[in-house]
Amino acid sequence: MKKSYKSIILAIALMVSITGAFATSYTNSSKTQDPKYNWSRFDGNGNPLPPLINKTFAEAVAITGCNGSYHICASAFGGPTLRYS
Repeated sequence: MKKSYKSIILAIALMVSITGAFATSYTNSSKTQDPKYNWSRFDGNGNPLPPLINKTFAEAVAITGCNGSYHICASAFGGPTLRYS
């Protein structure tokens, strides 16, 4: 009888650990990613520059160097706007 209880306890422990591993894996894989946008870019005089395609806000800031409150530097279609400092 003791052997049966040990088997049941081991089976439950194994089941709990496997369930925990799958839950952790699922949680890590479903983290939200920053949305990506297509950006229109402008120079300091408002003239168009080549667009940024499929870039996040952070990527656009890194590429343009803009994150101020002056003239528009880049504008995402359906998203945020970057401005010159």
